This record gives sequence, C-alpha cells and structure tokens, in this order.
Amino acid sequence: MCCGHREYALPPGRKPDPLFDMDVFRADVRNIMRGVGSIRPLIPATDIVTGKPTLKRGARGDDVKIVQKKMGVGDDGKFGPGTEAAVRAFQRLNDLVGDGIVGPKTWALIV
Repeated sequence: MCCGHREYALPPGRKPDPLFDMDVFRADVRNIMRGVGSIRPLIPATDIVTGKPTLKRGARGDDVKIVQKKMGVGDDGKFGPGTEAAVRAFQRLNDLVGDGIVGPKTWALIV
C-alpha cells in the first residue's frame, strides 16, 4: 500500500509530486511482490572490465577524484551531493539511467 503526496495532501494541488502514474507504480510493485514483475539487475560492486569499484554518495578516495575531474567538480575525493548531481547530468547526457551511481556503464565513458 502506497500513496503519492498529490493523492492525499490537502488542500488538493498543494503537492504535485510524484510526477509519475501512481496506479502504474502500484501495479509494478504488486507484480514484483508476487514474483511476476521484472526488476533491474543489481549494479556489481566492481566493474569486471576496468576493475573500478561502483561509486555512490558517501564513497571516498582516488577513484572518486577521477570521477570528479571528469565531471568538472571539485576533486576532494568525497562523493557528496555535488558529485552525485554532476554524475546524474553526465549520465543523462550519455543516454544512461541518471541514478548518480558510477557503475560499469558510467565507468566505460569515464576511463
């Protein structure tokens, strides 16, 4: 059971989100819970081609600096909200899912 803000927030129209069809969302969740829905495969912890780790908010280190330099954001080695936003924009520009997670498909465009 789930609902979107716009379905229950008062007065009506005060909350416009989510921007997707909640009935479709509920049907998809129902199918996944019944074992008949499709789910995306998990992003592997390490890219087998480059050997690079999957990076997301909270990650730290030299690999984060590589990503930050490619994205044109400060390269402090800390994967924070600014890095995530830059990665999302980069992914969308390159026809990837803009999830802000640097996995194999994003690494392939970076290295």
